[in-house]
Amino acid sequence: MADIGCYTGGLSLLMANRGAEVVYAVDEVPEHVDQCRFVKRIFEAHNIAPVHDSLYRLDRHVRAGSLDGVLMAGVLYHLSDMLVGLHVLRTLMKPDGWLIMETAAIDDEGHSYANFARYVGGGWWVPTALCIRDMLDFMNFSGTEVTFYTEGRCLVRARPSGAALPPFRRGLNHPFESIRDERQRSMDLTQLAYAPHKPST
Repeated sequence: MADIGCYTGGLSLLMANRGAEVVYAVDEVPEHVDQCRFVKRIFEAHNIAPVHDSLYRLDRHVRAGSLDGVLMAGVLYHLSDMLVGLHVLRTLMKPDGWLIMETAAIDDEGHSYANFARYVGGGWWVPTALCIRDMLDFMNFSGTEVTFYTEGRCLVRARPSGAALPPFRRGLNHPFESIRDERQRSMDLTQLAYAPHKPST
């Protein structure tokens, strides 16, 4: 299994304690991985495997078609290219695996778009529910469920469909020397200029 954007490793520990043979706890922020290593040591969770790397390079650490399940909580909107991230995950999952995501989103099933979040709060995109479904469908996931549990946040569940991935080649995964921002990240939500939500008719 994999916990993408593991942060402190709390959810990795939960999956490890529920019988996972191995949980790849993945984060590109070194301090987060260090926290996860601490959690692994304190709780003697030997089946947690901390991975300090980008989701885009996870195939360097995990064998294709080997993951039973993937948890990605609070990560999708941080990806500069959501489709590339989903493509990587899809290639690493078993045909009968599962994907669970928690993400910022817009409760709109009638329009497929992703608002540009201007990197406010570290977010690049805020997709609509239909956009999430469309991206997962394009990557040949099936049975997608999108459930909003509060305004602007949802849970997503999907499974690989068994069909082959589309002939998909695009995206820029540049190996920057450092992932540190060169300017301070804004948390000022008034900078956002989302398209107005119009309920489906």
